[in-house]
Amino acid sequence: MLALADAVEVHLSIDGTDEVDPDLNLVKCRSGSLLSEKMIEGAGGRFVIIVDESKLVPRLGYPAVSAMDH
Repeated sequence: MLALADAVEVHLSIDGTDEVDPDLNLVKCRSGSLLSEKMIEGAGGRFVIIVDESKLVPRLGYPAVSAMDH
């Protein structure tokens, strides 16, 4: 893995997500690393989000997850 500043070109970025609703809208970054993820996403070509069934929700933010849940 390279630091973003050391990469000549980023062709593909792969990441996960926190929630996905039936319309494929998603919520990312409850982990707090949004800035670095946005920098990587914007630096290159294709951006792929990987999701498993544990991330599927009927609507975004439901049920709400708080810091106390972790």
